[in-house]
Amino acid sequence: MKLHIFNPEHDLALAANQWNWTSPKAGRIQRQKLFFLPERWAAPDDLILMPPGAVVPAEHRHDVRFVSEVPAGYTPATLQLEPWGWDRAVVHEYHRLLSHDNKGLVRQWDEAMEPRLDAIRALSSRCWCVRHLQTAAIATESLEDVAAFLGSHGSGVLKSPWSSSGRGVLLLSTELMASTPWQQWARGVIARQGCVVVEPLYNKVKDFALEFFADEDGSVRYEGLSLFHTEGATYRGNVIASEKEKRRQLSAFIPWEEVLPLIDHFRKVMSPAVRNIYTGPFGIDLMVVDEEGHYYVKVAEMNLRKTMGWAAIKKVAAM
Repeated sequence: MKLHIFNPEHDLALAANQWNWTSPKAGRIQRQKLFFLPERWAAPDDLILMPPGAVVPAEHRHDVRFVSEVPAGYTPATLQLEPWGWDRAVVHEYHRLLSHDNKGLVRQWDEAMEPRLDAIRALSSRCWCVRHLQTAAIATESLEDVAAFLGSHGSGVLKSPWSSSGRGVLLLSTELMASTPWQQWARGVIARQGCVVVEPLYNKVKDFALEFFADEDGSVRYEGLSLFHTEGATYRGNVIASEKEKRRQLSAFIPWEEVLPLIDHFRKVMSPAVRNIYTGPFGIDLMVVDEEGHYYVKVAEMNLRKTMGWAAIKKVAAM
């Protein structure tokens, strides 16, 4: 049996990297609005955590239990955690729910999870993605490297290693280079998070993602295609359609045959990386870019957690 917790503030929690961490208001509102999302993949009799003030939707599954607190008697051995994403804050929340305010027990459970959580956080960093999955981008601790990259490209995108929903991203067009205090921004990111990512400012024409699932033995399987919409760097929504229809829509920009080698490559790279560290869904965001009239696929980032694209796939499967 599992306890499902929808923690959409996960990426911000990774940045904070604290056990006792309070989500910003926007994260709490989103959790309250979409807490029921795990019913798409929960098994019968699983528990789904309801945040304060949440109301169970009129149309919902009746073979799962929505709870505001965990009944006494459960332990990590009898009620496993299944979060949207793994971080210190959600693990601490889970253990606190099980222990009923036994702080000593919570501390022991948290400390036992620490090495795995540290490894997940490292893999979730955009700096890791740059070094293993991306090309033409750099991850650096040096402001001089950032300046050299921007100077050679004339524009660029600066990203913090951990951020969420468009936060932690600074777009620098040629026009904005001189007027934007990017040095101060980059210096702050490096001081807080250890490095900063710098990418070319591409002429993006289409967003999409490839969704995967990592099994306990480290094997990685392809789960499906995700098409989604953004405004700037902010996610706005997913296309709800069959795999066949989504491939058809993507083929207006790039042939599916050109995507297949990417799937194989990502599986080979990610399998040894997640083995003994992470089990569950993850997604790799990509974009189709226009370079002088030719379309190419570029890696945007990797999300080592459940994603809205994966949730959309589960919704279609349940229709």
